Amino acid sequence: MSPNRKSDRRAAIRTLLVLATSLVAMRVAAAEKPVPNRETLLNFAVPGDCTWTPTGMRVKQGDRLSIEEEPGPDGRASSVRVRKGWPLINQVSARVTARGSYTLDLPSREFPLPAFVEDGRYPVGCLIGRIGENGKPFYVGPRYDGQAEASGELWLGINDPRPEHNKGKFRCTVTTRGPADKPSYQPRLVPDKGIPKPPPDANVVIFFLDGLRPDVMIEMAQMGHMPTFKKLFLDGGTYADNTYCVLPSLTQTNFAAMMTGMFSDKNSVKMHAYYDAAHGQYVNNLTKAGYPIVAAQIRRHHIKALYDYFPRSFGAGALPIQPRPPAALKASLAEWLHRAINVANCFSNMTDRIDELQGRFGVDLASHPEIKVTVVWLPGTDLVDETCPHGEFGRSREAIARIDDRIAEVVRRLEVRHRLDKTYFVVFSDHGKVGGETYLLKKFDVISEILHGYFRLNTYSFFGDYPCPGTPRHHFAALGDADGGVEVFLPYGRADSGNMSHRNLLANLENYPLAGDTRVRVMDLFTEYTAQGRLTGEALRHKPVDLAVARRDDDTVFVQRTTNSQALITRRRRTDGELEFKYEPVKGYTTDGPLQRISSGDPFRYLDGKAFPDAVARKGTSVKDWLAAYHTGREWLGVTAETDYPGCVDAVSRFFFFEARLRLNNLPDLLLFSSPGWVFLPELVVKTRSNEIAGSRHGMAFRDSTRICMFFSGPGIRQNCVIHEPHRIVDILPTVLTMTSKEWKGNDLDGVPFYGIWEEGE
Repeated sequence: MSPNRKSDRRAAIRTLLVLATSLVAMRVAAAEKPVPNRETLLNFAVPGDCTWTPTGMRVKQGDRLSIEEEPGPDGRASSVRVRKGWPLINQVSARVTARGSYTLDLPSREFPLPAFVEDGRYPVGCLIGRIGENGKPFYVGPRYDGQAEASGELWLGINDPRPEHNKGKFRCTVTTRGPADKPSYQPRLVPDKGIPKPPPDANVVIFFLDGLRPDVMIEMAQMGHMPTFKKLFLDGGTYADNTYCVLPSLTQTNFAAMMTGMFSDKNSVKMHAYYDAAHGQYVNNLTKAGYPIVAAQIRRHHIKALYDYFPRSFGAGALPIQPRPPAALKASLAEWLHRAINVANCFSNMTDRIDELQGRFGVDLASHPEIKVTVVWLPGTDLVDETCPHGEFGRSREAIARIDDRIAEVVRRLEVRHRLDKTYFVVFSDHGKVGGETYLLKKFDVISEILHGYFRLNTYSFFGDYPCPGTPRHHFAALGDADGGVEVFLPYGRADSGNMSHRNLLANLENYPLAGDTRVRVMDLFTEYTAQGRLTGEALRHKPVDLAVARRDDDTVFVQRTTNSQALITRRRRTDGELEFKYEPVKGYTTDGPLQRISSGDPFRYLDGKAFPDAVARKGTSVKDWLAAYHTGREWLGVTAETDYPGCVDAVSRFFFFEARLRLNNLPDLLLFSSPGWVFLPELVVKTRSNEIAGSRHGMAFRDSTRICMFFSGPGIRQNCVIHEPHRIVDILPTVLTMTSKEWKGNDLDGVPFYGIWEEGE
């Protein structure tokens, strides 16, 4: 090769090296400075017979990562056939899509993502992901849209620890984009105003979901496991996300509030169980006989309930307050029982399949031409919650997923009967749930820890009779209800008086004699003691009893968290008949001593948070001036809705009173609420079997227990909307009356309609 040609070649090589070096430098610079709009697309098939499969795609921490299930040529979602067990012998075989299943009970355990079958949060057989070979698994399902929490290779898989016999694959599209804010589902937030325009001859179907959290419902709908609910209420309806029950957060108390539009001081229903001083007996209304008795009590006091507004056009199956049979069907609960046996096959299956039975009867009722209002009570979730530690964040999700089938059955029947365009749908729950998400509940036995340990009293309770060794039979106390709200009935005057005919006021409880003339401050015993003695320091901050409430006089109740965290709540009636309430935080209170007001550390924790002062400031006043004045219950709800104890001022006060016309005297001496992480349950339940699991419970006064589901859908109802205006469960009745063009004013209701659910007028 000639020297010239060699030099030319060397020059060409040098030029190529310079160009290559420049390109590398440009790529390095580009890598060091991310381009927000860069996008990578990958079509990928995830085999169903491998728990994890690497995709070959690398993502960077903070990148927007989207993974979406891809339909096949026929438009149907790809799926995996899950197979477990020996062929033809106890084999589990089912087809799952990327969303997985909350109803497929696999025998496997130790899932990559904690599955509901092992009391975890996620479905079995769903599409899952992780970043890096040892990364933390996350739920993908039919669609994932979020920020990458780490850098590394993306792995996809199936939530099945033993998938080797599965067949099929999930097809999906993976997209990464440059750094972006974490996306979130955000429906339209609209003001609480609108103009109701119900069509003539409209009818209403109410789904009463016993003890269901709204955040769980929405999460499961977004995961793809409640498609009918999502279509009807999230995409096609309005969610009232700031709605609360009355206190205690128990079923009968709140179902009565919903059915009557009134608080318990008006409708007479305060608790499931109580000591009846007038007849000298313990009453438990959570029995088959108790349900119609409570309804009869409401009617006896001339209180109008939902079914009374529609005497010949109301339909329902079994309810926690059982009204007269639906006249339109000319059927009683015998007709319900007939359908129930056809579905369940035998009596022993009826409790386990209660939602299915209720839904079956509800389909007939909702589509009957003469029925305008139908209530379908679905208590299955509440029953399961008590048997598994993680409740609605675990095994209960199977029951929740099946609720969607019940809703879909009614919708399909109404479509067939051409009534869907004149039907309003309402979904509500009577209370929230506590336990299972960030902590498991621990049991506190009020009987053994306090009533036996200090008062030496035999005790009647919801779970049975508990004798205290060495105590005469006629020396006893009583506990009403259980869970997170419990009522205490003590002997009048002193622990060994044997007199249960009168109730103790706060003055009696401040210096209460025990046997042997030892005197105690009862409120202190319940809020600051266990059987081991007085709680101090860190133990006091994590005590079992959150709040204790007693009545001071005919207008004032006393709330105590500790001796340094107390409050007086006084009520008065305005000239127009509406109640107003004043909240005075104090410490070291005695009935005959001076008031020691406090500016922080109140029992409802309003003063030390940000939400309450901010809400008061928006009203144009200061916290000091607000507390110095009286305000209506709805005004109190408005300024406390964002706190940990929404609307507790009027709700606690109204629990401790009856209207004079009711002439009832079954109020307790104290009302106890349990703290986060605790529930009031005895160690032995019905004497013979241990209750090792506290499960997920309710009855408490704080937010997770009192916030309820509240969804609406139907003609003229806003779609894909949220109203944030605070409401209560008593507002359901006037809303249903509005939907059916009935007048709600003039009925002495505590509730008002949800106006924000309606489209605004032209």
